[in-house]
Amino acid sequence: MRHLVPSVRWIRLLTGLATLQVCACSAEEELGPRTYPSSVYDGFQEVAPGAVDAPFSVTSDTYLRAGADYQLGHVVVSRDATLLVGAGARISGRPSFTCQSGTIRFLGTEEHPIVVNSSQGTGIGVEDGSILLEHTDIRIPLRLRVEGGSLSLAHCVIDSVTSANVREGELVVEFCDDVRVGTIEAWTAAIQVDESSVMVTTVDCSRTTWSSSGTEITLRDSPDQEAEFDINLLARFDLLQTTLRSESKDRLEIRIGDAGSASIVDSRVLNCGLFLNLNEVRVDGLELRNAGLSVYRCPGAILNDVRADSSGFSFGDAEVALRGARLTDSDLLINHGLLVCHNSAFVATAEEETELTIGAVPGGDAILLENCVVLGPVTLARRDAGASVVLRNSILWVGSGSDFRYPPELRFEFCDADSFLLALGEPIECVSEAPEIDPASLELAPTSPCRDRGDWRPRFNDRDGSRNDLGVFGGPGAW
Repeated sequence: MRHLVPSVRWIRLLTGLATLQVCACSAEEELGPRTYPSSVYDGFQEVAPGAVDAPFSVTSDTYLRAGADYQLGHVVVSRDATLLVGAGARISGRPSFTCQSGTIRFLGTEEHPIVVNSSQGTGIGVEDGSILLEHTDIRIPLRLRVEGGSLSLAHCVIDSVTSANVREGELVVEFCDDVRVGTIEAWTAAIQVDESSVMVTTVDCSRTTWSSSGTEITLRDSPDQEAEFDINLLARFDLLQTTLRSESKDRLEIRIGDAGSASIVDSRVLNCGLFLNLNEVRVDGLELRNAGLSVYRCPGAILNDVRADSSGFSFGDAEVALRGARLTDSDLLINHGLLVCHNSAFVATAEEETELTIGAVPGGDAILLENCVVLGPVTLARRDAGASVVLRNSILWVGSGSDFRYPPELRFEFCDADSFLLALGEPIECVSEAPEIDPASLELAPTSPCRDRGDWRPRFNDRDGSRNDLGVFGGPGAW
């Protein structure tokens, strides 16, 4: 979809080039107490300030003067015409805008934003072509509609968006703060939200590509509807330095599924669950607090640098690699899948208990923990016969408060673990000595028996070439 519809950055570039070609002069005109850039364009027809009869049909290149007052009704742009609205223009009446073909540009600036006000809400729709609103202050409820074109909002102040409907087009929101949205519905579309903060009640997208960067998305119940976030992907779901937060009264699950791939980088999920049912998942930096992460039916999921507190993880019919993770008071469920953990930590506080539940995996190991740390009370249980855990170069110091009544098959290789835990499985070159590990930093003391105690084979060596240290600071993937 993105290669069919230009992004807002290309729109700005093209707009700037067009303005350079048609601008007759760079002088400024005095309008009231403020000074505005000139809005005189060769080949453009100027609309006189004041009331404009509705419907206002724009079939040739037209502009509204900078800093002027207009009372508008429904405005329709067609026949590949361009409508330009100059900086500082003030629009009232009962305005709404439809771009059937061509372009609409609101060219506000930080010093001179365009202001749209009315006694009722307004609608902006694009059927073909593109609309760009830049530095525009819309002080009334707004309805957005995209059918085959591109609609971009940049540096805008928006009272509220009651609905945004996107079909076979692109919606771009950049540098807009505190945007309140009722419903986002999309079909075969692309949605991009960058450097913004958005509060939304319902997201319902099908065959849609979604990307967010530097953005905070808050899901909030409305007075008559509970929050919902459901995306059926066409291609990709990308989060970069983005926060997903729920303020719903019930536990909200964000569902991303059925096809495509997800990329999550340096982002956060707070007070909600993120359910990914995709072909490919890649995470490089993710924080979860009172949240959940589920990965299902995914043949390849790589989760790097995950930090979780009071959260839950669920993997089903998936092959997952977890690297450099720290899970505090967080539960883990493996149901018919394979999880390989490298240099990861599972830590339970004195008040909480970490639960590891493993389902059966025909023909393979359910979990491989390599250079990992498990500290504090833990419940280790199996859901089906045949579930197994292999632990290598790891520290398991869980204490007497743990529950191993229905343990999976356990195999320990080069581990330091409680003696009663080693007795439940098959230990190979293991010890049961106090590991002398800092529970906060997970670093080993200089005198720790876990130093140089791991698998002696060279491929497990520490980065300095010495024999493997047990725990997260050992091996080639050390913290």
